[in-house]
Amino acid sequence: MSDFLSIREFAKMMGVSIHQVRYFEEKGLLLPAYVEPNGYRRYGTGEMYRLAHILLLRELDVPVAEAGRALSEYGEEEYEELIGASLKRVRGEIARLQRLERFTEELLQERNRSRIPEAEGELKFRTLRRLRRWVTLAADGQGPTARELLEASERPERLFETDLFYIRQGRGTAMYFETADSDPGQKDDLLLEEGLYWCEAFAAEDDNEVELRIEAACGQVRERFGLQPDRLMLKEKSYLSLFGGEAVQVELEIPVGARKGREESDDGNE
Repeated sequence: MSDFLSIREFAKMMGVSIHQVRYFEEKGLLLPAYVEPNGYRRYGTGEMYRLAHILLLRELDVPVAEAGRALSEYGEEEYEELIGASLKRVRGEIARLQRLERFTEELLQERNRSRIPEAEGELKFRTLRRLRRWVTLAADGQGPTARELLEASERPERLFETDLFYIRQGRGTAMYFETADSDPGQKDDLLLEEGLYWCEAFAAEDDNEVELRIEAACGQVRERFGLQPDRLMLKEKSYLSLFGGEAVQVELEIPVGARKGREESDDGNE
């Protein structure tokens, strides 16, 4: 019996398919030890080591073409750099998956909260929030166009999972999005101070319904706290519409025990 293996035996030994062995041969990464006159390929221990290295590089997400160059040309330093780059990619993917895990959990929590029967509102404590202005809405209250959103100087990177803040002060309304505290050198357009807010979550199918809820909530604040709301925030959670229906889930916030949010001027002074 030959000391060399057939392609079927070799594939079984290495835990891969015959197709994979043939693929690596087509790409010039793995050649048989020899080919018999009848065309049968034979593989030995040298090919086992070679394929093991190929599979390791592919596991490290090294492209096939680069794996071929590495096996033919790389020395110790080049391999260290290659594996270091792979580690960086792995850590980036872990961070992405962890962020996805947090968002998925929050999405399900928001979904469960949206099922709770609506109440008139309640006091909630909010921590400091940092917002960036996206667009200013037209005076007639109409929402921005897709073109306006695209051409704005700032916009959220991951719109599909972003809470949007509609901040109304006086007759003006602007759309903002929240930024992370850790953003280096971040200039915030608006700081919402920590404190107590009168909050009301509801689902609205049109702007008229939103305005009615805002009017009712402002009446509650005047009656309960003796305050005339001069600023209010409507937080839109558009991702909850994934679960069906025409209504958009929003949360109205009116500050009742917080210092007024600070809006930064263009030169950075309050």
